[in-house]
Amino acid sequence: VAYAYLLVALAEELLFRGFIQGHLNKTFGRPFSFLGIRWGWGLPAAALLFGLWHFAASFDPAAWPQVLWTAAAGLLFGLVREKSGGVVAPALLHGVMNYGPQALLFALFW
Repeated sequence: VAYAYLLVALAEELLFRGFIQGHLNKTFGRPFSFLGIRWGWGLPAAALLFGLWHFAASFDPAAWPQVLWTAAAGLLFGLVREKSGGVVAPALLHGVMNYGPQALLFALFW
């Protein structure tokens, strides 16, 4: 189960933070700064697409709170990507956020 969560996290981070955010940053630059982290339009665009990706996966109109949460998490992952310069750190954080709560619930109730 952990392997699956980590694989999903790595694949999504390669797509959204590596490919999309990276290409948009290369195209439009990183003219902004937040807490000393330089970022560009690739960060919010990739985060928004990340949230919408999770909506498209469910096709459930009640999923909008999940979309907002996922887009907010995408902003965090994107900032980590900008700070670290790669996708390994956000992929690890993403994997922990995916797997950690479920592992805790499994330990508590199994």
